Amino acid sequence: MNLYVTPEDIRRELRLDTQNSMPVERLAPILEETCRYIDNELGRFFYVLTDTRYYDGPGGSQWWVPDDVISITSVKWDSDEDGVYETTLVEGTDFVGWPYNGEHFRRLDVLTRSSQIAGWPSGQKALEIVGKFGWGETTESTGDTVQDNPQSSSSTTLTVTSGANFAVGDTLLIETEQQYVSDKTGETLTVVRGVNGTTAAAHNQSTAISRYTYPAALQSAIKMEAARWYREISTGFAGAVASMNESGFASFRATYPAIMARLATFRTADHFVLVGL
Repeated sequence: MNLYVTPEDIRRELRLDTQNSMPVERLAPILEETCRYIDNELGRFFYVLTDTRYYDGPGGSQWWVPDDVISITSVKWDSDEDGVYETTLVEGTDFVGWPYNGEHFRRLDVLTRSSQIAGWPSGQKALEIVGKFGWGETTESTGDTVQDNPQSSSSTTLTVTSGANFAVGDTLLIETEQQYVSDKTGETLTVVRGVNGTTAAAHNQSTAISRYTYPAALQSAIKMEAARWYREISTGFAGAVASMNESGFASFRATYPAIMARLATFRTADHFVLVGL
């Protein structure tokens, strides 16, 4: 799971009191569906995925890559069409990513000084990119550290100094490994190891723990959309929703333009935001 907001964020957004509170195990699937729905509608995703991906060769000097590329480990070309990518193209020597100062690349341009290619090759599945994909890679310190001595590569729990520094739904970064927090009890977190293409590894005691963060406008839109889905489910998709204090019903459809406005900046040229809103 890759959640851009946590179930606790949604509980606060819905202002659910203790009598009407919804458990995390019910909110998390709504959030997961909401996040993936918005990913699909925007034509991009906002988590950080380490992956190897293959593409048709575009020909020409500019390659509009279908995916957002955060960083590149390698670009290779299957120059003789045998399924082996034997020609390595070097960033800064053979090509450069654009925009130059953005959070991710959308286009790769062949450099005129390249001695290997004058333009991108054409052909089916001609190119391979190994790297990190997604909107961007932004993290913040949790202010906490690994308390296991060590956390082994196979452990599905993580002991921390204070469980209050974490929430179910957080994606953590410890050294180069991503871990997803699926539950917590006191200072013990239940985690899914090696998520998003990273590799589970041992982490020594006192190793710093970071958390992935996401654009504020995206989080705001997801909170509103997840709240809308929850309310619609609660009222049989009647277009009316329980008010924030659960004491009555009011139209929630008025928030649709606000959701679209917050997501507009993330829309790719060939996708429309939230069909039906």
